[in-house]
Amino acid sequence: MRAMVFDHYGEPEVMSLSEEPVPEPQDGEVLIRVGFAGVNPSESKARSGESARAGYRVRDFEFPFVTGMDAAGIVERTGSSANGFRQGDRVITWSATDGKTWGSYAEFMRAPVRNPSPMPKSLSFAQAAAVPVAALTAFQAIFHAEKGGLIPGQKVLIHEPGGSLAVQFAKSGGLLVAATCGAYNVAYVRSLGADRVIDYETEDIGRAIR
Repeated sequence: MRAMVFDHYGEPEVMSLSEEPVPEPQDGEVLIRVGFAGVNPSESKARSGESARAGYRVRDFEFPFVTGMDAAGIVERTGSSANGFRQGDRVITWSATDGKTWGSYAEFMRAPVRNPSPMPKSLSFAQAAAVPVAALTAFQAIFHAEKGGLIPGQKVLIHEPGGSLAVQFAKSGGLLVAATCGAYNVAYVRSLGADRVIDYETEDIGRAIR
């Protein structure tokens, strides 16, 4: 398969197109044929060595390494105990974060079975590839027991929800949502379902949320 790899840390020039063996899904994993890969800051941090130096999730990467967190694609095959998925399923996923399992900048990637989700039928592969990590981050910030831990009926204030996911998750979870934004975004944020949209350029935020 074709893959973008790097074999040492550095600037973008350390990445190169390479022919690599198709990974074999292990127990509890799925192999996904990547339709589109998403791009987010984690890739540059992995490639530069910032993630390894900071000890964030991984201490080091095994080289050569294929980076890439987000992907949308089709299940090619499954390992044992990978229940819930079958060949041909359209999925979105994020890659493993162990520094050893190759990511989404390749024609194929393997991922733990807990990571993929069915791909929304309303999205193209290109659109869906932008969803996984952004959606996970927004959801955890609001509902994860050790992070947000909010429950239906509570109130939440979301600042500048340009990505839109946090407002939609909060509303679908039964929260009362206030959101701040500039005048150019008021109508958009209101369309996402925010109960109270605060124009921070003209309103006092503290008074508005009270």
